[in-house]
This record gives sequence, C-alpha cells and structure tokens, in this order.
Amino acid sequence: MNDLYKPPASEIENPSDSIAGDFQLYKISGVGLATFLGTPIAGGILMAKNFQRLGNRAAAKKALLLSILATLTVFILAYFIPETLEISGIALTMPQLLIMIMLTKQLQESDIKQHEKFGGAMASNWKAFGVAIVVALIIFAAALPSVFFFNSSTAL
Repeated sequence: MNDLYKPPASEIENPSDSIAGDFQLYKISGVGLATFLGTPIAGGILMAKNFQRLGNRAAAKKALLLSILATLTVFILAYFIPETLEISGIALTMPQLLIMIMLTKQLQESDIKQHEKFGGAMASNWKAFGVAIVVALIIFAAALPSVFFFNSSTAL
C-alpha cells in the first residue's frame, strides 16, 4: 500500500559531478575590489583566473585582453579631458567598477554559486586586494616616466 506521507523518490544530484574542485574562485566582490583599487586590469586578472580554473582558457585570455584595452581607453580619455572641465576621478572610476561587476555577474555568477554550493573554496578578498595593489604599483611605475616626459616637454 502507498504511504501518503512518504516523499516521492528522486535522483539526488551527486556533488562529485559538480564544478567544485580543489581550487578557489574569486567572488564578485573580489573582482569589484580589485577593479576599484587596481583598474580593470586587476579585475580582469581575477576574472581570467576564474575562467582558467573553470577550464575556459579562451574566455580567460579574452577577459585579460579586454581589461587591458579598457584600462588603456580610460587612460587615453582621461588624458584628453580638458582640465577646465574639472571632472572628478570618481566619474571615471565608477563606470569601470560597475561594468566589471556586471560582467562578472553575467559571465561567472552561476559558476561561482555552483562552486560554492558544492563546497568549493572561495579565494579571499585579501588576495584580490593584493593583486590590485601589485597591479596599481606596476601601472604607477610604468606611467611615471611618461609623466616626467610630458611635464618636462611642456616646460621647454
């Protein structure tokens, strides 16, 4: 006889079939933090690491390349903005941050949630902070000679 209070039989999803592995993925907040402190290049590095760890090397290369191009575009735009406009730095920073967060949500959120759901480890936002600082220092060191060049050439 059928037991009315017995739940129906169903297949249980096997966690070993999930994408969770012995690797860490960066959270969306980590990508946002890295982007805010270290330009879209830092956020792109974290997105690329996530894609690579998920086995999508083509998307990893694309994320890194597009983040470098985005950063260069912002630097070029910032250079050509006249000083008389007095645009705040946050006016250039916020669109970069919002775009990187939205892209990460659109492209990686489901994989990140599934990885976390099945017990996959998440990378610390302190690691994201460290990546951002290293990228910011590299960009600063690379930009420093051009700042001196452009300042000395206008003084002549």
